[in-house]
Amino acid sequence: MLVLLPLLLGCVDFGEHVSQVPLPTDSGGTGTDGDGGGSTGGDGGGDSGGGADDTGAPAAQEHVVVMLANAFDPPELTIGVGDTVTWVNEDAWFHIVASGAPEDVTHEWISPTLDQGESWSLSFDEVGETLYYCWNHAAIMRDAVVIVEAR
Repeated sequence: MLVLLPLLLGCVDFGEHVSQVPLPTDSGGTGTDGDGGGSTGGDGGGDSGGGADDTGAPAAQEHVVVMLANAFDPPELTIGVGDTVTWVNEDAWFHIVASGAPEDVTHEWISPTLDQGESWSLSFDEVGETLYYCWNHAAIMRDAVVIVEAR
């Protein structure tokens, strides 16, 4: 049996489920709460309902991106400044959401490992576009984008 173990391990093809991109050791101080469902930036929450704050500006909203069948749904999301995006993993395997592209290992932010049923949130406080991908499925779950517009 010991002779077969190296042979079996040699035949395992992790294919597109394992990224060749090194995992950053510092996620840029995002301040996640470590339980796979935290929030980063700002006050971490915001008002997910409608309405306006004391200044008359529209309240921040929460948007959801589902990870299922090795894809982000929706792959492109337009939000307002101060809104929060929550990534929800509905796949049977884990995902790690990272800003940038597989060729760019200087991530501005990176989620913890998200197992099935777990989520992670991030608030976006600046106008612009953020490209993101799944760190461990970089060959197929890539080129998704969050577009942040002024309110």
